[in-house]
Amino acid sequence: MRPLNILLAPSGFHNTLSASAVADCLEAAINVATAGNPPILRKFPLCNYRQDFSRTLQQRYGWTWINMVVMGPYRDRVEAGFWKSNTTDTAFLDVEDINGSKFLPANFDDSTNTTSYGVGQVIQSVLDAGCNRIIVIGGYSIAFDGGAGMLQALGAKLLDANGKEMGAAPGGPELSRLVDIDMSGIHPELRTRGAVRLETVYYSEEVLCGPNGVALGDGPQRDASMEQIEDLTFGLEAFGLAASKILHEVIQEKPRSGISGGLGSGLMLLNSHFLSSLLAADMYFDLPGLIDETPWDLLITGAGYLSTDNELVQPTLDIMKVARDRKVRTIVVVGLAGDGVPADTVINETTTVIQIPGRPQFSAEETQSIISMAVDNCIRTLYLGMSFVEDVKENGVQSDTMDTT
Repeated sequence: MRPLNILLAPSGFHNTLSASAVADCLEAAINVATAGNPPILRKFPLCNYRQDFSRTLQQRYGWTWINMVVMGPYRDRVEAGFWKSNTTDTAFLDVEDINGSKFLPANFDDSTNTTSYGVGQVIQSVLDAGCNRIIVIGGYSIAFDGGAGMLQALGAKLLDANGKEMGAAPGGPELSRLVDIDMSGIHPELRTRGAVRLETVYYSEEVLCGPNGVALGDGPQRDASMEQIEDLTFGLEAFGLAASKILHEVIQEKPRSGISGGLGSGLMLLNSHFLSSLLAADMYFDLPGLIDETPWDLLITGAGYLSTDNELVQPTLDIMKVARDRKVRTIVVVGLAGDGVPADTVINETTTVIQIPGRPQFSAEETQSIISMAVDNCIRTLYLGMSFVEDVKENGVQSDTMDTT
């Protein structure tokens, strides 16, 4: 019996197991169940379009991680980098890998005095590597400077009322002195229209200023004093005004200007194209292409709660539909099933749904054990049936040995 080609593409299970953890669990269970005749497995954990986007993108195509040392959000030296395509002039970087919460120091007295300078350093390295398409994953950032530091690292100048250039990597509050942004010295690849395509993936419509602005968001509010928040508010207002003069539109409360600690505003100055994570997933992940590129014998997917009301499992529904249309046999492991899932997505000639007693309150170990047992039993049954079919093909079935009553 030839090895099966099996694609493992689950979403996460509640807040208990990430998509990657579920894929690892499926892989381990299948390897145990098929000992002696292991299948050819490919893991493709599905992000929920709000988390793990860069991880899913990384696993979809061939990339090489380019490591580098840059300025961190608190101006110390940190390790960061970007992913460069092995086959095209495309690269992507995740803001969380440069300015994420993992870079919070053990002790700090001002969470507002941070910089996005490191993001600019990474983008500069991407450009120097010859990439002409740059994807920025706009994840959570603890740098609240509107992207001012990023622009400086790329060659822009921040000018005060006297036309004097401000120092490198000013924090958000210091931007209250900002009057103009001189973009004439920006990296030459970014100055030439059409030379580079910059795409930003966003998870929300956050704005830079106003009552829903960056300064009043969860990050600064949690770790800053009211005086520091007020100073940050003034600084981001000044940055918004300076940016608006260049863009010839008011951006302070423009949707997406506040993503990633306000980095969205700086990316607007770089003429970035903004893509919602849902739209970007359709473009980048190419689930139909994933299904078509290999003659898959089986797809195993799943989610903790399968429902059209739960946008976190939309990737599961998407890949189920693609597999159904391509007539790829599919096993769907589900903890809870809600209303609204189209009947022909789960009830058709190629799809089997296995509902397990998974609940949000279960521990990771309990959920892994339940998934493993369900998949182990399913795969063993599948192999038993395949073995029977092989015997019939090779040896035939004697009519006098079959009970036809």
